[in-house]
Amino acid sequence: MHNERWLIAATAGTWQIAGIKAAQQMGFKVIAIDGQKDCPGFTIADKSINLNISDTSLILKTLDDLKLNYVGAISYCSEAGMMLAAQIREHFSLPGPNIPLTSALINKGIQRNIWAKSNVPIPKFSIFKSKDDALNFCSNANVQLIVKPTDSAGSRGVALLGTDSQENSTLISSALNFSRTKEIIIEEYMKGTEYTVEVFCTPERTDLLTITKKKKLPHTNGTVAFELFTPELSDQEVCNISTPVFDAFKALGYTFGIGHAEVILKEDGTVGIIEVAGRGGGFLLFEKFIPLVTSRNVTNELINILTGQANNKVQQRHSFGVLRFTPSKKGRIKKLEGYDKVNGFNNTYGQAFAVVGQDFPEAACDGDRIGCIITWASSLDEALKKADLAEKQIIYEVE
Repeated sequence: MHNERWLIAATAGTWQIAGIKAAQQMGFKVIAIDGQKDCPGFTIADKSINLNISDTSLILKTLDDLKLNYVGAISYCSEAGMMLAAQIREHFSLPGPNIPLTSALINKGIQRNIWAKSNVPIPKFSIFKSKDDALNFCSNANVQLIVKPTDSAGSRGVALLGTDSQENSTLISSALNFSRTKEIIIEEYMKGTEYTVEVFCTPERTDLLTITKKKKLPHTNGTVAFELFTPELSDQEVCNISTPVFDAFKALGYTFGIGHAEVILKEDGTVGIIEVAGRGGGFLLFEKFIPLVTSRNVTNELINILTGQANNKVQQRHSFGVLRFTPSKKGRIKKLEGYDKVNGFNNTYGQAFAVVGQDFPEAACDGDRIGCIITWASSLDEALKKADLAEKQIIYEVE
């Protein structure tokens, strides 16, 4: 058993499954850790530990007692598992982001303080732990503001602030409630076009994987996306968007694989960083969309880096792609069909995230998604047509 190479997966939810399977196909044994008893990753992992991921001491003792040959710890798309993975790495002297770097990767406040010293383009911001201090700050502002928890994911607690003090109080309270550290950022709202930038970072270089543009649900005040697509951009536009992202990861000292960033191309032509993360984007962006539009197996590349192995130089292609989500409607799902059908279409992939009988609210965060369609083609117009055709096959009804 000592010759077996064990990779530790920090959390075992839906978006970890592809990574667990990939590691096993590469010859690793996988031990998955999660606080939920019914995590889907537990059904495929070679071993599982069902403990609260905040109980680091007990988790480390459990891992010690197993006396396995641990070669890496990874949290593919789970922000919740990133700190646990870092703590495991430090305990067992494994490669990958350490605790201070991971803190910067998951805390928007720490990110902004580092970037402010490194001339990375970000909006003016302030950090608050007190609702009263935050409200007082808003009352004296003469620009549009946005509030967000320093340490939440999936657009939870993010909201545009206005001139109504009572409404602002409610929104600020919500943001504080979504923060584990009870800390929020209030910053100038950047008007412009939002892009998502996916990169792969190594000590030698940072590769641009893909840039996607977002379409947002109108009733969420521009905070929740229902579609990402690779836009038609000039070489100069690609450079303008990607260079600040490269600078942002460099300022943090991140050289450990996949990176996910969100930026705004502002109305004046400059770019502002919203946030970055040292993990893959969820909802199939990391494990499905990126490989389909770039031909790169980023999951395997990430596993290699976080187990101390070298990656061969890879050839990357560029296809246009569309990642379109089905936002939830309020009610219990009565009928959900069509995702399997579209998998028979050329250059099209569909997957349901929900099942009949589940209850959902009206879509208010990224987690309120029923399923998705991915299409890819040699032109954006063709990829969009494929997505439109596939979307017509989806039947989604609630009661």
